[in-house]
Amino acid sequence: TSGLTKDQIKKLELKASDKKSGMIIAPNFALGAILMMKFSKVAKDFFPSVEIVEGHHPQKKDIPSGTARMTADLIGKDVKIHSRRQPGLIAEQAVYFGGFGESLTIKHATTDRSCFMPGIVFAVKKVLQIQSLIIGLEPLIDGENV
Repeated sequence: TSGLTKDQIKKLELKASDKKSGMIIAPNFALGAILMMKFSKVAKDFFPSVEIVEGHHPQKKDIPSGTARMTADLIGKDVKIHSRRQPGLIAEQAVYFGGFGESLTIKHATTDRSCFMPGIVFAVKKVLQIQSLIIGLEPLIDGENV
């Protein structure tokens, strides 16, 4: 989703709908990151406080990342996002939940870009089964939109 405006996404959505064609806009293809987002969506109902800390390599242009924005959207609360860009990082994100007498951290780290390949293969297979635009791979993990 990096760099796409809401207007551009709406145009793609209309195009997919008109053609009854599958289309996926994915902020992240790492399956671990997709599961982190899905688990965060579940955890949000059990913790009153949540913040996201994400870090990427210095060449990453969008701040916060599309993954952090998507995670915040899935959580649906007013989520504070902390971003950093540093040498030595590819990508990492942690979602910190705070509750009464306990906390939960859900974290994903990319240590090699090869981790994106299984998610790309997954998306290519799933896009053939849908007839609309899907944003993120999270809804496809358990077949919500298939």
